[in-house]
Amino acid sequence: MSVKDPLKLMQLFSIISLVICLHFSYVINNPEESLFVDGFNVVTESVGYSDVFTFYDFTIIFSIFLGIVMGTVFSIAQYHSQKTFNLVLFILLSLLIILSYESGNDRIPIEPETLHQFALWIFLGLPLILGIPSVINSNLELLALSAFLVVVIPLGSQGNDTSMIVEILCFISSFLLFIELGYGHERYSRLSKIIPEGSNSVVNWFVMVLVATLFIAVGMTTAAYYFHEVMAYLLPLKFAESIEFNTIYGRAISVLLFFSFWAAGQILLSRSYLAQQVED
Repeated sequence: MSVKDPLKLMQLFSIISLVICLHFSYVINNPEESLFVDGFNVVTESVGYSDVFTFYDFTIIFSIFLGIVMGTVFSIAQYHSQKTFNLVLFILLSLLIILSYESGNDRIPIEPETLHQFALWIFLGLPLILGIPSVINSNLELLALSAFLVVVIPLGSQGNDTSMIVEILCFISSFLLFIELGYGHERYSRLSKIIPEGSNSVVNWFVMVLVATLFIAVGMTTAAYYFHEVMAYLLPLKFAESIEFNTIYGRAISVLLFFSFWAAGQILLSRSYLAQQVED
């Protein structure tokens, strides 16, 4: 297998991770209740417009699909030359401005609500529009901006409870994979130019260690979360049904106990291993 193959796989899985983490980001935090949308509605209502952005069941799917398409187009344009990228961006912005102006004056048979919906799809798909070119063209600035938007765009004033722990863990895992694989591709692309023959094994080792580390971290976090359920089964019923035990503080104590038992087990195993080595 050539040196470029594992690097291309890193690109592919980084983009897939970005799509997955953006999806779970919108599942965890409803973008309709995000601070960005609330702030935009306040501004539009102050000038006489209300409910400019309308959310439907297919809004998230269409925004992700549009983000993938536009991100791919921008990646290809930027790959050819910066002038091509600027030209594509200029044509797209000009087209949107002209359509908005003509639709507002009733000169074309396109309702303003349709353009508003299209603008909403672009806004929600912005992390993909910026993230895909950042991975393909190894642009760390766009990579950081895309990661920032994934977290910030759906951010709302309401928090989450532990009922979405699986979705949160999936988001964290895919988010870290996107960043690590995107940045790792840029780093090891430079390494392949310096050491063309040995970079293949280095890239494979990096990916293996990254996946193993994430698997262990997510596995331990999941085990720590469900350890609370084990504690509820072992403890007396009166205590297990108490308010203190079932709040976030009770879960925090369960997590603390889990990692305390984990640390104690590691100490005992390491001591027994060292004692066996000394005897041998």
